[in-house]
Amino acid sequence: MMKNLFSILAAVIFIASAWAQAPQLMSYQAVIRDASNNLVTNHAIGMRVSILQGSTSGTLVYQEIYNPNPQTNANGLVSIAIGGGIPITGTFANINWATNSYFIKTETDPTGGTNYTITGTSQLLSVPYALYSQYSQKSGLLAGSNIKISNDSINNTAPDQPVTITGNSAIRITGTYPNFTINYQSATFRWNVFSSYDQGNSVWMGAAGGNANGDPNMFLGVTPQLWGDVSATAESISSDKEVLRTFFINKAYAGKNAMVYSDTWSYYSSTNSKMAVVLFRISNTTNAAINWTPYFYYTSYESWGELASVALNGTAVWNAGANTYGTASPTMSIPANSVSSVIVISGSSVPSGTRTCFLAFYNNCLQLPTGLQFVDDLDTATGGWGQ
Repeated sequence: MMKNLFSILAAVIFIASAWAQAPQLMSYQAVIRDASNNLVTNHAIGMRVSILQGSTSGTLVYQEIYNPNPQTNANGLVSIAIGGGIPITGTFANINWATNSYFIKTETDPTGGTNYTITGTSQLLSVPYALYSQYSQKSGLLAGSNIKISNDSINNTAPDQPVTITGNSAIRITGTYPNFTINYQSATFRWNVFSSYDQGNSVWMGAAGGNANGDPNMFLGVTPQLWGDVSATAESISSDKEVLRTFFINKAYAGKNAMVYSDTWSYYSSTNSKMAVVLFRISNTTNAAINWTPYFYYTSYESWGELASVALNGTAVWNAGANTYGTASPTMSIPANSVSSVIVISGSSVPSGTRTCFLAFYNNCLQLPTGLQFVDDLDTATGGWGQ
């Protein structure tokens, strides 16, 4: 029977170095041996890899498994690309390699299953340069003359000289020397796209559950027929967080702008529509309401009740009210000292042999005014719209 014998030949071999290209990967190799010290050759093995922060028993920041299973070669060598497996915990690209130390933990089942009888943990002794550079580029901090940036510290090497710190993208710099606060803020939001009518079977989605007009629990608390035929809009949506979690299963991380959805399809009937829906959760950390104006492209067809619309905390802010393919920029007041929910919907275009659904944010509108920030709390939030 195979026991816990494990030899590591090499750890980090190659790291993709392009920040804007393919996902960042670590190539990792190990030799697998059985209890008799014989090589396990030409065999599929089960593997689980974890990245731990701080120590061999530190905080788990990332974990992944592999499908298909890795295969040893004729020399018992197995090679995997860490960051390219199936994520179980965390996001590999979000690891801040510039702070703290990191350890790679590998768990192996030589039989190819998930009974991981072989465990090994080793420290990543040198920070992968390309991944460190990736995070540095993401932070967007540039050191001026006589300024030194090291990990989380910014030092003035000539203390009596002026200090200049430049941020790019969504960098926010507040405070005065020597007490600066620097935050990186991405535009995090949830979204999904749906059709409410099964054209082939001529039924509303979810009708098999007993409601001839479809299952509202799958469609934001609104009966599917109302989306495709009766002008449901953003303020119609349920504030129940479980209903929202059921629908908003896609998460996006944008910069100042975002192309959410763009599609064209053949037109069959008045119910042959698509709706693109975005949920922003926005925190106002000040004692006063702050205005925000999202600029977006949309499609809308009022005649068949497929309206583009916007709501803030369940209250209507805007709807297209027309058959149009256009842009909108409604201003809304985000309440003080609370987290608010903003929903933006794009309907379908006027039918003309084909139809289109388009939703995109432009004009750098996802760079929020000072005092506002995006939060991603839908997984844990409770209560009504503002909680």
